[in-house]
Parts: sequence; C-alpha cells; structure tokens
Amino acid sequence: MLALFQHDRSSTSAMILSGLVLVLLSACVAGAELDRRRYIGLDEVRTDMDAYCLTVLKGNDIEKFPLKILSIVRNFRPNRDAILVVGTDERFIHAGTIHGCSGSPVYIDGRMAGALAAGWDGSKDPLYLVTPIEDMLKIGTAAGRDGSGAKDVWRGIDFSQPIAFADIDQQFHAIEQDCKLPVVTSLPQSVCKELAAQFAAMGMTPIATGNTAQADEAAEPVEYKPGGVLSIPLVSGDISMAPTGTITEVVGNKVYAFGHNFTGIGPTDLPMGGGIVHAVIPGRMYAAKLTTPGAIKGAIRFDEATGVYGDIDAEAKTIGLRMSVDRYNDPRQRVYNCRLAVDRLRTPMMLQSAIIAAISMHGSLPPEHTLRYKGYVDIAGYGEIAFENISSGRRYGEIASEALSIAGLLLTNPYEQIEIKDLAFDIKITPDNSRAVIRTVNISDSSVKPGETITASVLLQSYLSELSLERIDITIPRDPAPGGYEITIAGGYDYEKFIRKTASYKFMAYDAPTLVKTLGDLLSIKRDRLYIVMALPSAGVVIKRSELPHLPATKALLLSDEKRTIPTKKYEQWVANSMDVGLVVVGSQRIKITVEQ
Repeated sequence: MLALFQHDRSSTSAMILSGLVLVLLSACVAGAELDRRRYIGLDEVRTDMDAYCLTVLKGNDIEKFPLKILSIVRNFRPNRDAILVVGTDERFIHAGTIHGCSGSPVYIDGRMAGALAAGWDGSKDPLYLVTPIEDMLKIGTAAGRDGSGAKDVWRGIDFSQPIAFADIDQQFHAIEQDCKLPVVTSLPQSVCKELAAQFAAMGMTPIATGNTAQADEAAEPVEYKPGGVLSIPLVSGDISMAPTGTITEVVGNKVYAFGHNFTGIGPTDLPMGGGIVHAVIPGRMYAAKLTTPGAIKGAIRFDEATGVYGDIDAEAKTIGLRMSVDRYNDPRQRVYNCRLAVDRLRTPMMLQSAIIAAISMHGSLPPEHTLRYKGYVDIAGYGEIAFENISSGRRYGEIASEALSIAGLLLTNPYEQIEIKDLAFDIKITPDNSRAVIRTVNISDSSVKPGETITASVLLQSYLSELSLERIDITIPRDPAPGGYEITIAGGYDYEKFIRKTASYKFMAYDAPTLVKTLGDLLSIKRDRLYIVMALPSAGVVIKRSELPHLPATKALLLSDEKRTIPTKKYEQWVANSMDVGLVVVGSQRIKITVEQ
C-alpha cells in the first residue's frame, strides 16, 4: 500500500499525526463494455449487499475476508468515484490498514466490483477505498498506445546547459512523489535506514525481509490468480528491491493489479513476478505484509492512475549490474550480481541505492575513509565507457552521483532511446583519509622564453598535517606572444572548474554521440592527480563541440555573427600537465609568469 498525501511539506507531519494520510493499494482489467455477469458496476452497488475481498496474508494461500459496504464516495478524485468499505475479519481489525493489500479484488453479491486501493494510516478501523472495476478495465486502452514502454523523456534535466553530476543527482532527488509505496527488500534493516532518503525520493518505503535469497516457495513457477501476490522486481538477484501488491483480475494473458498507479507514466516495461507472504507486521500507524518476491514471469505494460496491467507472455528488458566490494572490515571480497528494471526515473536511483547498499552491507563508512573504484558502462551501439577514480571523506558522494547521473542522462536524454546493456563497479574501501590541500607553490623561474620548461614545487598537506613535496613540469608553447600569463596549480575539483569556466562546451551534449563523449570526458578527470595549467589567448571559434582554432580572423568573425542559427563560442586555449600523487588534492593556487621575446 502507498501513503497518499499532498506535497505540502509544512503539513506532512501534521497529516500523519492526525491520521489523515491515505494509503494506496493496487489493480487492473481490460474491456470496452462491462460484463455484468462477471462484474458489478458502481451504479448497482448498495450498502446492504454482501461483500468480501480476496488476498494473501500467509504463504500463497488466497483467503476470503468479509467486508461491509459503508458508502459510495463520489468524485473522491476529479471524475473518479470509489466504494468505501470496512474489513470485519478479526485479522483485519487487529492489523488495521495493511500495506500490500493493494489490488485485492472485492466481490459484491458474487461479482467483482473492484480492488482495495486506499486506506487511512492510523485509523482505528480497517477502512478502505475500492477502485471500481470499470475504471481498471480501461487501463492501457487509450488510442495509440502499444505498451512497449514510455517514449517520452523527463523534462527535469536541462540538456542545453553544461552537465554537472552533482546537479543531476539533486534534480533526481527533488522529483515529487505523490505516494509512499512499500518495497520489500533483501537488505538488512540497518541498510534500509541508511537508504531512507533514497527511498523517500522515489516515493517508496523499504520493508526489510531479512534474507538475501528467494524462499523456495517464491521460486516456484508463477501462477497468477485474483488475490495472489504481484511483485515488480526493480532490482533482482543478490540484492532485491520489489514493490509488491495484490492481483485483482486475470483475463487470458493479462494481469491487472494495484488499483492505483505505481509510476503513473502510462506505457511501461517492467518485470513482474509472484511472491509469498511470510506474515503481516502490525504497527501503530499501519500494518504491512512481509513478502519475498517470487520468480519473474511477464512484464508490466501499462501503469495508470487506476492500476497496472501486465502481460504474462511478455519479457521486460533489464540491465545487468555487477558490484564487487573489497572492504577493510570484511575478510573477503563480496560480489553482487543483479538485474535492474528499466524505468527512466527510478532506474538511476535504484542503481544508486544498490551501490550504496553494497558499500554499506557491513556497516556505515567511518568518518575517515577512502573509496577507490572502477566503473564500466556498456552502451548498445556506443561501446563501453570505462573510468577509475577516488573519493575520500564524502561518504558515497562521488560514486553515488556518478552512477545515478550516467544512468539518468542516458535514459532521459531527448535525442534517442539509448539502451544500457550492462553496468559494473569495483570498489575498494579503506579506513583512512586521503585528502590533501595545496599549501605553497614555488616555480623555478617566473620569466621564461617560448619552448622552455617550468618546474613547480608544490607542498601538499594531508590528514594530520603530514607534508609532501611534489614537483610538476609544464612546457611553454613555442609561439606565444610576449607578455604576462597565469599558471594554475590545482587538484581535480578545481581543474574541472577551470574547464567549466574556460571551455564549458566540453561538458555539453547536442546529440546522443556527444552525450556519450561528454560522459567519458567528465569521468576522465581524476581526483588523485595534481594539475598544472597555463591559459593562452583565445583563437578561432567553437561550433557546438567542433574546435576550429586556426581560422583566419575574418572567417572567425563571420562565423561569430549573431544572426547565424548555430551559435559559436571563442576557442579558448591552454596547455596542461598532470601527475598521479595518490591523494585527493583540494584547492588551487595561481602564479604569474612573464614570457619574454
């Protein structure tokens, strides 16, 4: 079940305390005209009729639970009505609102009326709103929809601006979710707490199942029946994360469930499977089914306001994910092999969550820590992006942002549908601080001639005031004009800032190929290197990412005309050198030099 609420952050706590938080459930079915022999329409429902629902509270056993019809709630959403019922079975009364009953089919006088779809967290009585079956049968019937997956892109990322991983991360975490969907996961409770912010940003509430392997019963062949368990494995394999609810109706190869939306994006392509219920966990505010996802069979094809609809014979695309973690307090290296469902908004965040989970499986990171990692991204038609870097003192900051941004940019780009085939991350964690700041810089000579080499002596101060002296060279070009120049000595962070200021086009994407190249360029900036850079006068122009440095001045002026449809920028030049120092260098210093005649 999901907690449904308005996005007024100032009032959220008050709403929860007052018990006015609606809890969503699940369901679906297709057909133009309602079969009155099988289904009962809302216009036929009366409060004196007999009602019950089907759902699973233990194992795979579908049981019947009596309900009492209280009222018809007209226009509870714009142009949507619902049936208000209350559970009268002792187990319902004891538990209250049960998250995971979403989609439990409701029968009135022997005919299916709809699905349990919402309730009130904290209510003393097990009250539920029922989504009418006539609304659920319309899922996926809109003209022009083929169910092969959403074709539109998320407009939250401005692809006309230079790409910054930290900004992409913030934008994904700022996505507004209108509900809180329970997600059963194999992660320990401690890791679920660590990922609380991640799940909240996805509109999900994690429920730890306490084991990493599927139960034998859950691995049995899936048989979809009304009242049975339906799971959507967003992450499957050695780490599992799966929203679960209840099947409402099965018509041929079509499965309808939930009675409310999961993402609400319309056409989609997500794996679906069965599952088993171990127990119902009662709580002060709400109860939840403790569920283990089952074997995958079929794919969710449509996700709309009144439920989800899946095709038993379909197979959803997934992304391979391998993570290896070599951690200081674990006697052996751990390898996690998983598959990610493909959803343009949730996949990037589920990937980030899986990486953080793998890192955190043996405890939170200590205050002083270093992550050294390698990453591999296999993109259909574009080959592999491979990168290697280091992070220290920023928890999961860099690797978490990079992983989310890579998947987020590729999946939400406005140029073409890009398929990510596989992802891999090798991570080594040590309990030390590898950061160092630049304390002083001295150069061998402040007056040089073209072609000569300058040596900069850089004093680095690392954790606990340990000092190290590094020497790095830069060769002056052979043809600069005489005069004053500036040399910058910096770590990876400030070197990236220099490029953003000097040549922002290097971090911009204009089509799918330049997007892939931009990702590769950004990921190639290593934080354990010391950089020395000499800025030179601008010459020529840049058209998108095409550099034209040797154009005659007249042609450069012509191309720079504001009336041209393709804007140009000045081509800024610089020379640079770098060296590996084994430390995350922070800060920068600038030195003035004079190039003589």
